[in-house]
Amino acid sequence: MLTRIITGVTLTVVVLGLLTLDYFTYPWSLGLLALCLGALCMAAWELAHLLPNDNKPHPVTAVLCVAALVACCWLPVLPGLEWMEHQRALTLLTTFIGLVVILFLVAMRFYHGPAGVVARLAAVVFIMAYLGLLPASLITLRWAGHDNPALGLACILVTIFTTKCCDIGAYFTGRFFGRHRMTPVLSPKKTWEGLSGGLAFSTLVSLLLWRLAAGLTGLEFNPLWAAGFGLTVGLAGALGDLAESMIKRDLGIKDAANWLPGFGGMLDLIDAVLFAAPVAWLWLAPRFAHFSW
Repeated sequence: MLTRIITGVTLTVVVLGLLTLDYFTYPWSLGLLALCLGALCMAAWELAHLLPNDNKPHPVTAVLCVAALVACCWLPVLPGLEWMEHQRALTLLTTFIGLVVILFLVAMRFYHGPAGVVARLAAVVFIMAYLGLLPASLITLRWAGHDNPALGLACILVTIFTTKCCDIGAYFTGRFFGRHRMTPVLSPKKTWEGLSGGLAFSTLVSLLLWRLAAGLTGLEFNPLWAAGFGLTVGLAGALGDLAESMIKRDLGIKDAANWLPGFGGMLDLIDAVLFAAPVAWLWLAPRFAHFSW
C-alpha cells in the first residue's frame, strides 16, 4: 500500500504541474497536450503489446493513430483554423475515418496472403476508439470556457479527481466492509459495499470540488447537479475499471505493464477516466452555451 501511495502522490504532483503549465499556455494548452499524448500513447503501446501474436498490430502504428486523434483536438487553436472550433466532432470523426482508410490502404499495399490482417486492422481500430475517441470528449472540454482558461481546466480536474476518488473510496470501503462480490468472474475482489462507498465518496468530492470551482471561476453552483455529476461519473469510472479488467482477464494477464509501482501500467491508471470522459461531457457541455462539440 505504501508503494501505491508514493506512486499516487508522485503522479498527482506531475499532473498538477503539467496542468499548471497548461493554464499559463492557454489556449495552446501545452501542459494538457503533453499529459494526454504521454498517457494515451503509453496506454496504446501497452495494449498493443498485450494482444495475442496472431492479431497483434505493430505498437508504433497504434501509438501514431492515437496520437493523431489526440492532436486533432488542438487543431482549432492553430492560426487560420479557428473555424474548426465549432466543428470539433466533425474534425474528430474525419480524422478517425481517414486513419481507418489509410490503415486499409497500407494493408492492401503490403498484402501477401492470409496472415491475420483483418484481426490486426480490427485491433488498431479498437485501440483508436478506446484510447482516442473516448478521452477526446474530456479533452475538448478544455476550451469550454472560451476566453476564461480556468473554466475548462476546472471541468477536467473535477472529472479526473471525482473519478479517481470513486476508485479510492471503493478500495478502502471494500477492504474493510466488503462482503458481497460484485463481479466474481471479471474482478473477484470488487464488492457491492466497495462500489457503494466509492459512489458516496465521488458524490461528496464532486460537491466539494464544484463548490470550490464555482467560487474560483464564477460558475453557478447547483448541489443537485453536482451530486448527480459525481454519482454518474463515479459509476462510469467504475464500469471503465471493470471493462479493463475484462480485457486483461480475457488476455490472461494481471497488469497492463509494470512501470508504475503499485498501479501496474498506464492503462491500469486511466481505465476509469476513459469511460467517465463522455459522461462528464454530457453533463458539462450543455452548461456552456457558446461551446460546440
